[in-house]
Amino acid sequence: MKKIMLILLAGSFIFTSCGGGDDKDGDGKSMSCSEKNEAKAIVLTEHPELSADQFTHAKAWRAGWSMSGGKHRLNVYVAFSNQEIEMSSYGGANPPKDDNGYQIHVSFNGPMSDKEDEYPEVEAGKFEPGSSFSDNPCVAIVIYNKGMGLNAFNVPDAIEGTAEITNLSENHVCGHVNLTHEGNNIHLTFSAPIEKDLFADQRK
Repeated sequence: MKKIMLILLAGSFIFTSCGGGDDKDGDGKSMSCSEKNEAKAIVLTEHPELSADQFTHAKAWRAGWSMSGGKHRLNVYVAFSNQEIEMSSYGGANPPKDDNGYQIHVSFNGPMSDKEDEYPEVEAGKFEPGSSFSDNPCVAIVIYNKGMGLNAFNVPDAIEGTAEITNLSENHVCGHVNLTHEGNNIHLTFSAPIEKDLFADQRK
């Protein structure tokens, strides 16, 4: 099937309740972010209805998950959307409200642990693409529309590039993403507020 390529260049993000610059971490200390909320280049195949200026919202949250066999890990999610992002009472971001809504979820996955009371923190640094089942820290992307994940970036082993968290506090995360997958490309920088911590009890 012929693919239609959409290239969004130099589109600026205006993120909800967030901007580049100084923020306060959990201890009230100043945290400086050099990143600006900007789409350097986004290429999404088969979605010509999207444009850069539609993505005006971003939020982040801390989470984690466990799998059979006792392994578990912590995550930091950053979501970008062309609609206002509403946080669920019990989880992360709610799905887009209608068929025209899109969310790009970037998951920064911390190291896996098999120790019952050990939950290694997600730390600032570079993240290579990988599966959520990988033992090593990695980054993954899912793009949601109509409550379902799209095919773009759905094969972790085929994703190329890196992502990086440059600053991370209790309330804010900054960094950049430059990943490609079968003609799709997401290249952006972000400075997003962390709205909630779903695994706060495990992190104590």
